[in-house]
Amino acid sequence: MREVFCILDRRKLRTSKRPLYDDYDDYDVYIQIGEGNDLEIFKAHSDVLRGRSAYFDTALSPNWAKKEGNVFIFKKPNIRPDVFRIILLFIYNTIIDLDENAKDICELLIAADEINLNELIEYIHENITDLSYKNMISFFNALNNFTMYHQEIENIKEYVKKYIIKNAFRIFNNFDSLHSNYSLFLELENDCLLSLIQNDDFRMDEIEIWNNLIKWAIAKNPTSIIDSSTTILSRIRNERSAIYDSKDDKLGFGRDLRIFNRTCVFTNYERKIITPRTFNVEDYEVFEVERI
Repeated sequence: MREVFCILDRRKLRTSKRPLYDDYDDYDVYIQIGEGNDLEIFKAHSDVLRGRSAYFDTALSPNWAKKEGNVFIFKKPNIRPDVFRIILLFIYNTIIDLDENAKDICELLIAADEINLNELIEYIHENITDLSYKNMISFFNALNNFTMYHQEIENIKEYVKKYIIKNAFRIFNNFDSLHSNYSLFLELENDCLLSLIQNDDFRMDEIEIWNNLIKWAIAKNPTSIIDSSTTILSRIRNERSAIYDSKDDKLGFGRDLRIFNRTCVFTNYERKIITPRTFNVEDYEVFEVERI
């Protein structure tokens, strides 16, 4: 009976745009999802749930299930209603819109693993690359912000990371349709961006990485340079001393800022950087500007 029901569902899905969940009214399971003010009751069919999930097959068996009359009463407080609604639609329809539900994918993976709905986990893995670039970046941010360790989360995080690295040029040059100068990669959070550019497989010219990092930094801190009252522009007196690389002193700027010892002495700048002759380089940012 269960197998026939699933086959009929799949066949009907091809010819009907209406969700199969709404096609029936003879529900015999009431599922209480969430708790407190976030509690919602869902109706379903025991044959469908048990046929699609080993978890429900056990939970709704005579030895485990609680019944009131002819209706099973089942409680699941640790799943949010919004997440379970997607799961229930997948159980009946065998398809969901990942773009529409991108913000819930992490919780979907965990909930699907908990109720042994492996088909949903496989579906997410197989279709995750269908996400729009915008949602892919949002999803990657969500994956990195997810504090609970879960193997499925780690697996798909690595998969998404590889996908973004492989398509880095397209994503970094994919601009918002409403803002032609706003690249979608600017929505990447700090840890996410670092994990990409520090990866050995990340293929992009260094100058492109640098230019994109400048754009990203300005987008994240738009007032940090413009409104700063402590920023000083100072040209190098001797251009040959602007940037040099010494075997003994390592990389330096203006023969003052020496990364080797972190302490700088004012000698080659046309304007004083600070009153004392020495200062700590951690307090300053030095840029090379080329005029084309």
